[in-house]
Amino acid sequence: MDWPAVAEDFISAASPEELASYSVPETKIQREANLRAKQWIRQRSTANWIKDQNYKGIAPSSAALLSHYVEVAGAAVSQRMRRTDRAGRHFAQKLRDNWGIRLGNLQVQDPISDADVQSKAG
Repeated sequence: MDWPAVAEDFISAASPEELASYSVPETKIQREANLRAKQWIRQRSTANWIKDQNYKGIAPSSAALLSHYVEVAGAAVSQRMRRTDRAGRHFAQKLRDNWGIRLGNLQVQDPISDADVQSKAG
């Protein structure tokens, strides 16, 4: 399913009042929609970060993936997910599966800064 197109159609068809009701959810359905949208945005941001790291030749570990997700999500992440344990590895694998990111043959490394990349590119 083309989710960006679905979202665009929904937003185009909705009244300003209806859109405002989703930003400050009042009903159970609105709260659930708000929660799912925020989760999708956080996961999309993390998936894009992983792909950016892969483009640089870095395969972020599950711990690095979780660290980035916690940074993006902040307080919305449960304490259980903040640890790099079984739950964290499970979340990392599920995120990779959902966003079509497969484990490849890149060597796992810590991310390098953009300045280091630029200096190496020289």
